[in-house]
Amino acid sequence: MPKLILANVDGLAMSGSPRDEEDYRYSAMAAERLLVMVTEEDLIVLPQQPSPAFLAYTNALLGRSVSDKQVIVPAGGNDGLIWSHQALNDGDVRRQIERRVGSVQGWDLVAFFLDRPAITLADTLGLRLPATAGYLRSGGAESLNSKVVFREIAAASGAPLAPGRIAANPAELADAMVELLPATGHVIIKQDINLGGVGNTVVTRSERRDFAGSRSTLRVDDDADLPAVAARLWPSVAIGLNTRVVVESYFPDARPLCCEFFVHGPGRAPDLLNFGEMRMAPVFVGLELHGGTVSDVDSAMMVAQCAQIARAAGERGFYGYLNVDSLLTAGGDVMLSEINGRMGGCTHIDVLCRALLGPRYARTHALVTRNRVRVSSFSEALRALADAGLLFDHGRTEGIVFAAEAVASTGTVEYIAIARTLADARRLAAATDAALPLAH
Repeated sequence: MPKLILANVDGLAMSGSPRDEEDYRYSAMAAERLLVMVTEEDLIVLPQQPSPAFLAYTNALLGRSVSDKQVIVPAGGNDGLIWSHQALNDGDVRRQIERRVGSVQGWDLVAFFLDRPAITLADTLGLRLPATAGYLRSGGAESLNSKVVFREIAAASGAPLAPGRIAANPAELADAMVELLPATGHVIIKQDINLGGVGNTVVTRSERRDFAGSRSTLRVDDDADLPAVAARLWPSVAIGLNTRVVVESYFPDARPLCCEFFVHGPGRAPDLLNFGEMRMAPVFVGLELHGGTVSDVDSAMMVAQCAQIARAAGERGFYGYLNVDSLLTAGGDVMLSEINGRMGGCTHIDVLCRALLGPRYARTHALVTRNRVRVSSFSEALRALADAGLLFDHGRTEGIVFAAEAVASTGTVEYIAIARTLADARRLAAATDAALPLAH
């Protein structure tokens, strides 16, 4: 069945407070990752046209002949598009689709985020939806992007969590800091609705400035007036849709882990797609997947706990891709930290690797990915890696795959290093960094 693929990265329900222009440019680049899902019979809705060079590269890599005529760019695209209800449902997307292919009634919907604007468009076009579409129409996927709701689900499931509290006003924020700061000397304040570390603030008693998963740090003295600190902080964290925040003990030496599932709704176990470790500097810059990045025991503990959350989401009526983040502390404890009822930073990697390596690739290969790699041009990057013999070889099933490219808007590319072992994947990534024509 043909698919309408909706690359709605950065919908309003994902980003509950204003973000800067650079964040939106990188979100548009992240949307381009979904090109790997497109076949010759599909359409994809993107915030901007992919470059001819990258489209040609993806076609050659996957043995497809996808055309730029299969790409729909909504009005307002190529200019920091925000995926609001209006952007998808003002009639422009529908008219473009009708001009390209006529009716898409009965097609499947594959969306980065099955939020209410996406479901409204699907209803308008007559796309096929899961049996639990009523849950999605009611904002079910959006609720699973909430850090507050995540703690509710995790606590009800008995999953391990970092010690934490929910704060809805400065007084509650102050009480939470008073209670939680002594444990590790750090707390993290998370906006309820946001992504990519945006809106996260670490409050610390140490001299350290950079903390994984946070873009902002506030140092306080041991005898600081925490109610006064909370009063100053509150206007900067409780903004937009973020009327509540999550306050948690922060474990500075914990390793951030990730796990992705496809959830089928009630009555069926979710499918595990992939798992691994996130690379932070200090926010997300890539992944290491499979190949023993963490021990077998720790991986099993993490997947088991994350599967509880995925199953609980399915019993609520959720359908689709779901990502669960967790922490492995220096003491060996697994603590779940976040849920996202949408595609994540590893979805396209899983699709690519299943196409290139087969459905059992996690048993045979290890992956190292790197995002926001600055290059002078995509064509020169391709040429440099070809000359160095680093590009993916279909016969050896090893090498470098470019996963996204937006040199015109961000000056960067994303790549995946694929090898038989994690050590070899790391060496391949290092050789790639040395060979690429880096932008200055």
